[in-house]
Amino acid sequence: MITNKIVLRKKYKYKSFCDILDIEVKKGTCSKNAQLKYLKQYLDILKEKTLYSVLAIYAEPIPKIDGRKVKGENENRKGHSGTSEGSRNNNNPYGKYIDPILTNYFNKSESKTIFTTTNMLAQEIGLVNRNYSYVTSNKKRYYQYSWNEVNGNSNYTCMWDTMGAIKGVLRGTIRSSLERLTNSNLITYQESYMFSYNYKVRIATNSEIETIEKYEKQVLEKLETTKKTMQFNDKLRDKYYSEVERLVKEKIKYIDKMFIGYKIRVIVDEGKLLSENELNEHIKDLNYVFRQRINESVIRRNKKEIKEHCTWMGQMKPNIEKWIKDRINSNYIYYAEYIIETLIKLDYKYIVPKIKKEITKEDIENGIVSWMDLPDYNGNVANKIKIDDIDLPY
Repeated sequence: MITNKIVLRKKYKYKSFCDILDIEVKKGTCSKNAQLKYLKQYLDILKEKTLYSVLAIYAEPIPKIDGRKVKGENENRKGHSGTSEGSRNNNNPYGKYIDPILTNYFNKSESKTIFTTTNMLAQEIGLVNRNYSYVTSNKKRYYQYSWNEVNGNSNYTCMWDTMGAIKGVLRGTIRSSLERLTNSNLITYQESYMFSYNYKVRIATNSEIETIEKYEKQVLEKLETTKKTMQFNDKLRDKYYSEVERLVKEKIKYIDKMFIGYKIRVIVDEGKLLSENELNEHIKDLNYVFRQRINESVIRRNKKEIKEHCTWMGQMKPNIEKWIKDRINSNYIYYAEYIIETLIKLDYKYIVPKIKKEITKEDIENGIVSWMDLPDYNGNVANKIKIDDIDLPY
């Protein structure tokens, strides 16, 4: 399921709703109901006859509610997951930190109309540090840089898993906070395609969005891929976005850059602002909680794979895939903790300049550098570059 293109409160017919989420179109009524029940763990969905709209995207899935009757109890009483209704409806461990931080940020902004992105807001409020945006767009360079930092104790599958876990939380968390602030009449916001030109940003018109979506469909067909597959292939994703942007620039004039972001209008700029100490404490606490929860999710995945693919004596079962071996490997959690530190911890050193100097396999293939230009890494460079060829199960 992909939520990047969902426009909150927009009404979709069922097939369009499935297409935009990149999920299977069901035929039977029972199948559709089961699918909707599953989606409601992740999205606040309003269904009106044959139309579907998303009111919010949860930062984390809501636990399933067991509606079966409890044997031996009152007939009208139902069993449940053990989670209260209030907590099920507010299953967001970050909201109490993010909402006041964002409110403070918006109210202190000189402009009451703000154009921004998920990553920019995530860094502003302390969910990630300043290494995050560059690293997640340059994973191979980061992997090669980290090879020496962790003395060769890196894990390629772990890198994808951990960065995927971080990215999976960010967008939903930011959107949920913006939605709550909208419901409190503090802001209004739109999430859509944005165009920048001469350092000025504007939101795309409806006709321009139709043009973008047309080209997106054309490029996907040309590359013979899907958005779901593309999310886990940096090289293919970069090629896709570059081609779509090229086509859009040819059609629409006065564009330097195209991206998906938010247009936020501040309605209320009065009220108590957080003191410097209060703001710093909120950011510090939020960052700590986020690091802890990402780390917990990595540990759960590691334990799950060990349980499914190891014998009771701790030995790997035969004929398991490379990425499963990576997830079972003893360095999986160690390397995940390193990634969490480098991308999330606020006081971690700025590593982007060093990562930019790393040489990737694509640099060599494209003739930017030759094998003779590679620095001496005690024989590890060739191994590192070969690791980039691993096919992951996405």
